[in-house]
Amino acid sequence: MKRTIPLLAVASLSFISLGASAAPPIPTANVNVVNTPNVTVTNDVVPVEVTNADSIPVVATVKQPQPYEVYAEFSTFDCSVGCTNLVSGATYVLFDLAPVPSGKRWVITRITGRVPFVSDVAHVALLSMRITSLQFVKEAFFGPYFPAVGSELKGFSTGAFSSYGPGETPHVQVHSAQALSTYGSFLTFSGYLIDED
Repeated sequence: MKRTIPLLAVASLSFISLGASAAPPIPTANVNVVNTPNVTVTNDVVPVEVTNADSIPVVATVKQPQPYEVYAEFSTFDCSVGCTNLVSGATYVLFDLAPVPSGKRWVITRITGRVPFVSDVAHVALLSMRITSLQFVKEAFFGPYFPAVGSELKGFSTGAFSSYGPGETPHVQVHSAQALSTYGSFLTFSGYLIDED
């Protein structure tokens, strides 16, 4: 005898058996973990108090620069203000400034002047030794020079960096390729004094 099973019933049974066999069973077992350190993480702020009941005074000697300026007025014949020992020739003038004060160093940072030049081929020099040639130069300025108002003289202003120690005498040389004018001239040497140990 033949039996007939409805198609729907066969399909339903196939689906049920496929769904049941698709997911494998989850195994269960006991696991033993060893060598685990105890770690505690916190974010606590610990206040720290710093006290210094026996404070020690700090003493420092600071060498404060003192502004210092020397003005020298001269002609080819003599020193009239701020300079001494003038020697001159047709094309040069050489003179001394006052010695640097005891215990001080004079740092010269600017030179300004009206000089007896007819020519632009000329120089103003600070020397470490009194000499009429251009030797033992600490600082020299060779131009440019500009016409000074109201005279045939030349003017200039320039930065500088020279120094003279305690008791040293700065020597100044003014020299031109042509004969110097006989009009009165001046030079101003500006800078500062510092304590010299």
